[in-house]
Amino acid sequence: MHNYGAKMIGVAEFDGSIYNPDGIDPDALFAFKTKNKGIKNYPGATSNWADESAIYEKCDMFIPAAMERTINKKNAHRF
Repeated sequence: MHNYGAKMIGVAEFDGSIYNPDGIDPDALFAFKTKNKGIKNYPGATSNWADESAIYEKCDMFIPAAMERTINKKNAHRF
C-alpha cells in the first residue's frame, strides 16, 4: 500500500509502539527491526514502551495484523 501512496503512521509490537503523523518508512522500519530484533528506539518516530498506544491514533485505515484479540469489548470503543 505504501507504493500506492498510503502512509503508515503507527506500529505496535511486542516491545512497544511507535508513532509519526508524517509517516514511517516501512522499508527503513523493517531493516531497523531486523537488525535490532524489535522497533524499540526506532529513530523515525516517537516511541512509547509502556503500551500499544499507537493503535489508538486517528487514521484512515487500521490493520490489526499481528496479535489475536487486539480489538476486544474493553477497547473497541477507542477505534
